[in-house]
Amino acid sequence: MPAGITSALIAGLTSVIVLAGGHFLSRVGAAREKKSQVNSLYMNPLRLFAEEAYYRLFEIKIEPEAPNWLSQSISHADELSEQEDDWYIGRGCYLISSCYFTACLFATITRLRRDIPYLQLGRNVDTELLRLTFRVSKAFLRDLGIFYVIQHTIGRQMYNEDRLLNYREFCQLLGRREDRIWFSQLLTFYLDLGKRETKAWRRLDEALDAIWDLGNFIDRVVKGGRSIETRLISEGRLKPLSPSARRLRILTANLYPKSQNPGLNRTAPLRGTAC
Repeated sequence: MPAGITSALIAGLTSVIVLAGGHFLSRVGAAREKKSQVNSLYMNPLRLFAEEAYYRLFEIKIEPEAPNWLSQSISHADELSEQEDDWYIGRGCYLISSCYFTACLFATITRLRRDIPYLQLGRNVDTELLRLTFRVSKAFLRDLGIFYVIQHTIGRQMYNEDRLLNYREFCQLLGRREDRIWFSQLLTFYLDLGKRETKAWRRLDEALDAIWDLGNFIDRVVKGGRSIETRLISEGRLKPLSPSARRLRILTANLYPKSQNPGLNRTAPLRGTAC
């Protein structure tokens, strides 16, 4: 074959390979960008508030004085109309911040469930997320607690356009009776925990179980560390595992999944807390 033809063929083949490689890299880059956006808008906020809500419920369960912190100032949601601003950052902070973390969890779940058909998540990820988020909703619904549609209504009210309300805005919202009525079941749940109502405590245990599983699944989806477990360690609630103990836990996790959740076992009380 003449050298000119060979050179032309090589040049043409090289161009095809370069174009194909560029197209492939472009698609890979677009996929990574899409995944980054999904994590930023949906997964990371849900992961954060799963951790926050879990830890507050865990604290209420294991701290003997926590029920008193919830019920020391009011006994019914309507009494919020009588409270001044300093109550929300003082005596009422533990109760209202507990409601705030749970309301933010409802908000991030509601947003994810609304948009999940359009997110193009990995194989089986969308189905598992729907299942796990529904388990969380079902836990709070147990024994006619916080109704399913009310959870999603709370979730929608927690957004100001695309931004979650901050704690101050949340307190101002609860001060208005026409808005507070939609949060009454959430407030009642925490007030009932303060009164040590049996149904509320069963709801708490089921919520701890569901949030633990949801948080761990999102950790794997975003390829991050174990967020809830790390929070418990940082708060002094768990000791870090040695490498050998961690390998043992991985081996036994499928056989004894419930044993991995500290919220299902009572541990020593906390020495202090914060709102």
